[in-house]
Amino acid sequence: MDAHRTTAFVISPYARRHAVDSTLYSTTSMLRTIELILGLRPMSQFDAAAAPMYASFQATPDFSAYRRCRRMWI
Repeated sequence: MDAHRTTAFVISPYARRHAVDSTLYSTTSMLRTIELILGLRPMSQFDAAAAPMYASFQATPDFSAYRRCRRMWI
């Protein structure tokens, strides 16, 4: 990884399990996703134009117990 990339871990019953989302997101994408979850309006034009992290979430929650996956990267 270079200085412009990092790892984001999503912890939620709505997070897709056993999935790796390789979509290129920015910091504003993460901020935009949080705004959408909380029902807030975008704070700037950059937030409004950012791609939300839709591929990391699912519509129905999975409340089953979390089990660590042996293979971290697929």
